[in-house]
Amino acid sequence: MNLSRFVRLSMASLAMASSVSAVAEGVFISAMNTHYQLENDRDFNSNIGTTVSIGYRFNSPWAIELSNFWGDATEVATGGSADIDNLRLEALYYIWEDRFSPYAAFGVGNTTVNAIDDGFDRDTNTFNLGGGFHYHLLNNISFRGDLRFLRDYGQADNDVIVSYGLTYQFGSSEKAAEPVSLRRELDTDGDGVMDSSDRCPNSPRGAVVNEFGCTLVAEPASEPVKAEVPAVMNVRLEVNFTTDSSVVGASYFSEIERVAEYLNANPNATVVIEGHTDDRGTEKYNQWLSARRAEAVAGVLEKRFGIVSERISSKGLGETSPLVANDSPENMAINRRVIAVISQ
Repeated sequence: MNLSRFVRLSMASLAMASSVSAVAEGVFISAMNTHYQLENDRDFNSNIGTTVSIGYRFNSPWAIELSNFWGDATEVATGGSADIDNLRLEALYYIWEDRFSPYAAFGVGNTTVNAIDDGFDRDTNTFNLGGGFHYHLLNNISFRGDLRFLRDYGQADNDVIVSYGLTYQFGSSEKAAEPVSLRRELDTDGDGVMDSSDRCPNSPRGAVVNEFGCTLVAEPASEPVKAEVPAVMNVRLEVNFTTDSSVVGASYFSEIERVAEYLNANPNATVVIEGHTDDRGTEKYNQWLSARRAEAVAGVLEKRFGIVSERISSKGLGETSPLVANDSPENMAINRRVIAVISQ
């Protein structure tokens, strides 16, 4: 396998990935230094080379990746040199997604060892198993470490590949569909209907209202309301996250700080951070992701703005409470939300 063949395969994979980018998370590329340890019976010293990979991340914990390693090795007995080429097609499963994101990997591959003096040549097919991690450095760039064990189908050789380098993640459809905006939703009269939809914004406390916030059963004029329901303020925080990540970007701290300021001004108030997703991916995964994101926003309130943990709670509602039907990218962006529910 030579470099030109790898480039052709990579371009074909990139074209295939781009054709479905509207519904998936996108393409990533990696460039890594690699240590390739051949099993001793091949009579070659281990060698250092280069691995270039191109992958496609789905809207789930899964990704696919095509990788090519090439380098030189030295024959132990004769001192002769050989070209080593390894091509792998693998599936990656991300165990969790955060600033540090580990993954497991498995797939198939092909390794060729071509001695320059024709003293040794081998072409073998392998089954690959291993894993690695990404450590996010910038928005789209991460440091990557990678380990693979290769088992030869025919010769029963066992090789080891250790790599490290950088990965660039191209922009995902989630970020394109969800422009950055910050919007506050209030329920001034505390009747459970947001002001934007409330046609009767001054409903009496405790009155039974319809979906438009208008009283269904009027309170007798001679009987004052005996008990008031707690005042509730809902603040929608349209916090964007990178693909499947729960890391809160610094650009959203100012909006979260407004919630902190309200809590500081109202010492009896408490807040519940709710995380929501659209319906792409499995229900179980969306529940997990929404909880992680809610916990991340709650963590910013506590650790950055000093709100005591007893006044903060979080929960993930996954895809169970959509505001609108998940039938377009725009509606999916509306349903992907983080809400601060403040009570006092």
